[in-house]
Amino acid sequence: MGDFTTGPAAEVTRHLRDLESRGSHGLVARLIDTLMGEGSGQMEAVRKAADSGDRDALYRAAHSLQGSVAIVGAESIARVCSELVKTSKTGSLAQVTPLVAQIEAGIEAIRKALVGWTGRAPDAQAGP
Repeated sequence: MGDFTTGPAAEVTRHLRDLESRGSHGLVARLIDTLMGEGSGQMEAVRKAADSGDRDALYRAAHSLQGSVAIVGAESIARVCSELVKTSKTGSLAQVTPLVAQIEAGIEAIRKALVGWTGRAPDAQAGP
């Protein structure tokens, strides 16, 4: 398991630790399941819409993904998704590719962190 001290993975693990410290282990598990399950489909929809240049589909997919990453505490990726949402409506489609690449890299880092998290999550119920 890597050391996730910076970036979106660090944001997510801090958020999940905070939720767990408040006794929200069940919520943490549901958030992880949601992001791991829905996130890949949402990311695929973003890629497909970006590749086809379908601004409306890109708007919907990026907005949906923004909500999913924000709910697990990945604020930096949520901000990039927000920028993609704006760009899908008014910006140059040339700006889309780098934004999608940033989101993909961030989500991959989050996934790696969550794989490690799910490996340790059951032990987290033990109190301090």
